[in-house]
Amino acid sequence: MAEIQIEALTKEFSGGVVAVKELDLHVPHGSFVALLGPSGCGKTTTMNMISGLESPTSGEIRFDGKPMTRVAPGKRNVGMVFQNYAIFTHMTVYDNLAFGLKARRDGPPKAERDVEVRRVAEVVGLTGSLDRLAGSLSVNDMQKVALGRSMIVKPAIFLLDEPFSNLDAA
Repeated sequence: MAEIQIEALTKEFSGGVVAVKELDLHVPHGSFVALLGPSGCGKTTTMNMISGLESPTSGEIRFDGKPMTRVAPGKRNVGMVFQNYAIFTHMTVYDNLAFGLKARRDGPPKAERDVEVRRVAEVVGLTGSLDRLAGSLSVNDMQKVALGRSMIVKPAIFLLDEPFSNLDAA
């Protein structure tokens, strides 16, 4: 995992709403960090800025010392799993897992992609569901698909925005 450096990161929305104000954060290479706080304190907004889904009003974001603040989301090598799973319900579990690998210009050939899809399906516990439409799965399994789809591309940074809050306790 890449090192993340955030300096004086600020995000203001229209109407004068300040979601994040001058955040400084250093996440060393290989670390696991949890952002904690009440609803509305800027956790998701911060992750959206790290991933590139939101542009900061000011401040800097660096991965391994490289400026990322103005880099497009697709060029950041960040995997993100949202609280509400974001999967393609009309596609099979297999196709959902393979999607990121297929979308990459330098993606692996079909045989390697198949091996990787099956490996990730094993990790998240979906080997028996690869041929099922994702929309027919339980909420728990849909979230597993979302986790697997982000994991399979081996991101340099892996962001999880409350991915387990809607799952059954078991």
